[in-house]
Amino acid sequence: TVQGNSLSESDFEFKNSLWAFILATISCDLALSVIIEKKVPEALLVHIDPDLEAHPALKLLNDQQKVELKSRALQILMHLLPRAPTLYSKMGMHDKFTSFILVQLEKAGDGLQHMEVTQRLINLVLKSLCKVVSRADTTDVLMDVNDVRLLFSLFNDPENTPADRANAIRLLGLLCDHHPYNQRVLRK
Repeated sequence: TVQGNSLSESDFEFKNSLWAFILATISCDLALSVIIEKKVPEALLVHIDPDLEAHPALKLLNDQQKVELKSRALQILMHLLPRAPTLYSKMGMHDKFTSFILVQLEKAGDGLQHMEVTQRLINLVLKSLCKVVSRADTTDVLMDVNDVRLLFSLFNDPENTPADRANAIRLLGLLCDHHPYNQRVLRK
């Protein structure tokens, strides 16, 4: 049920509880196959893909609910994608995560979002990317010059936490490790 312009608290809590359950069951192979089969990753993308920000379901959420569900979606993806790395390439997650970071930085820069929220969301994305890209199955991820610029700017920004700065440079290293094309892009 909808109260005013936002999702009712009980509906929001149900969604949050369901996602917590999904997060807790990802380590089970049977649950993993059901999660993928039932298109849970696609449902999570609604909350992090900048191209889907106008999705009707998001119009029912207030700003705090949006941030909480973005965080939960990122946590689930951080645990799901390393277990199902083919989804990373199939769903174009590298580009979606990169776009997500850029949108969050833009929102913070425009004063539409607190910097602490932005840093928390970026931290989750960088952790997710490091977990996935460190797997051998994702060596087909190709960088472009904008990826290098973004990761270097995250690393060089003293406002970012030491963990975020370390994850940004670690991710850059992982993307270049044993990947001649990405090494050439880095040198440009």
